[in-house]
Amino acid sequence: MKSLSDVDPTVVCLQETFHKSGKPAKFDNYSFYCISAEEVNSISRGGVGILVMNSVSHKRCQLNTSLQAITLRITCHKTITVCSIYLSPFLKFNSSDLGDLITQLSPPVLLLGNFNAHSSLWGSTVTVVVSL
Repeated sequence: MKSLSDVDPTVVCLQETFHKSGKPAKFDNYSFYCISAEEVNSISRGGVGILVMNSVSHKRCQLNTSLQAITLRITCHKTITVCSIYLSPFLKFNSSDLGDLITQLSPPVLLLGNFNAHSSLWGSTVTVVVSL
């Protein structure tokens, strides 16, 4: 198994971290930004995070959302918004929740996440459709 230093990514987006608030996580040469699940909905499942190399210019962006999402503005060759999101299959949300989140993100945007997109197309016995 390769480690972070073997691959040397600029940014890593994480979902379902199960990270507990108040417990620091350290990664050599990386800054770690996270939202624990209990900060959002008092349930100990889920959680999201973003790791970014310390050598890369970045800043955290504040979001006004009930969704488990975290966002950074990152400047490498150009400035982009990176958002890591986790949509629990137990969470009740609607398309306006996602739409409201997306309108808060400055373009260009890289939206990465675990969307729990259940569909029989890839073997799920349950199909859930969310339209935006």
